[in-house]
Amino acid sequence: RGATVDPRAIPSSLKGSYSYHNHPAKDTWYSFSAEDAAFFIDTQEAYSKASDHRYQYVMKRTKETAALSYDEVYNKFNQIFSEETREKAWNEEIDMDFDGFHETMKVLSRELEFEYERKKKEEIE
Repeated sequence: RGATVDPRAIPSSLKGSYSYHNHPAKDTWYSFSAEDAAFFIDTQEAYSKASDHRYQYVMKRTKETAALSYDEVYNKFNQIFSEETREKAWNEEIDMDFDGFHETMKVLSRELEFEYERKKKEEIE
């Protein structure tokens, strides 16, 4: 994998913070990863935005957003991906390469009560 940053190494609290990062074309799943979602929930960020060469995606905390640990969110993401998302791909409802993490994030955001959206870049500009 390419160069990565471990945001957990930041020594101060990120509660209520806004963050932005990007996913290089060779290292993207076209949405947030399990690590991204777990970090967002665990650190209590208010807003997280990321993008790659095709999409821009956003997570926003709500008053109802679950308070879970990094490991709980990470494991929940992977459980949804392994069960629900793989079934959608198996049934040819989604293209796993482009929509696997996106579909997982849609379910995770409903279950943990945060806002999530993904838009193609040409829809934004």
